[in-house]
Amino acid sequence: MPLAALDNDQVYPALLFNQLVPSPFIVPIEVVHLLPTSLNHVLTSMALSHRILKLPRDAGRADSKRMLCRLHHHVGIAIGALNKEIDQPATRTSDGTMASVVVFLFAEVRKAGSL
Repeated sequence: MPLAALDNDQVYPALLFNQLVPSPFIVPIEVVHLLPTSLNHVLTSMALSHRILKLPRDAGRADSKRMLCRLHHHVGIAIGALNKEIDQPATRTSDGTMASVVVFLFAEVRKAGSL
């Protein structure tokens, strides 16, 4: 099973169970490849962060370390992609770039209070 599918399997059931009405903010896994690179990696890092927080306290250190490395890897790719998107006049003020910045900032604030 692809890693993205595993991450989605971890987050989506919790979102589905807790939502009161259908949410436009749930991104189906089938369309993730259509998102800007930065937003794709921000969403992946959010899913990894969620998985890390859901690990049992007695989880192996190797598992935690591996997931933290993957988390930082995706955050780094997201920052690089955002840098490129902001540097290009054509994409600097696009909806995709703006959405990526907002979601990235939200993810970082959320992660800062959790990890």
